[in-house]
Amino acid sequence: MFKNVIEKTGNKLTNYARRGEMVENRISEEAFEKRPYVLDNLAEALVYDTLYWIFKVNKLNIHIFPQVHLSSLIKPKKDLPKEDQRSLYFEAAKLSVDFVLVSGNTVNGDYLKTLCIIELDGESHKNSWKQQKDKSRNYKLNGFEIPILRITDDELQPYLDKVKNNARNNKGKEPVDIFPFQSKEDKEAKMQLQNKLFDKLKAKISQSDFDKLKAKSN
Repeated sequence: MFKNVIEKTGNKLTNYARRGEMVENRISEEAFEKRPYVLDNLAEALVYDTLYWIFKVNKLNIHIFPQVHLSSLIKPKKDLPKEDQRSLYFEAAKLSVDFVLVSGNTVNGDYLKTLCIIELDGESHKNSWKQQKDKSRNYKLNGFEIPILRITDDELQPYLDKVKNNARNNKGKEPVDIFPFQSKEDKEAKMQLQNKLFDKLKAKISQSDFDKLKAKSN
């Protein structure tokens, strides 16, 4: 099953420790600079902010982790040879997802249980090659019983436009909220986005899990 992956990566990762040391040595102030934000773009910031308020308003004990590598969600089987495990681990570490939702309460005997993956599909996801890749990743992760919620740019665009306008109107002022609160229209738009995203989450996370997450958060 993993033969092709192992054959492609095995030779490159033979000396696992040396490779890790080389990468670490290349990380320096001369080559890198601190990123101003953890999130990559405004769409991710908007989704994070919306999720935060959904869980706060509904008193759901759910943690939001951005930019999570697949190696944090799945791991090679222990019965594989050690070298193969390392190769497969590196393959999983090359890929990441935009957000992972994790339980803050014990759910079905599991603490910090992975509840759902959220992926934002921007313009690049509209080409046929990327869509096929997305389907393949969905299929593979569904095999691990990890549901995936995909959100498109088209779904977010009306709200992103409001955020951009708010940022322009408040340029030079600190702090600027990611979502404007000033007008009745803005508040209604924020609530509309929260309701839409919450409905999508309900289709991915079981009601029994939601009940357990809510029961202990009061």
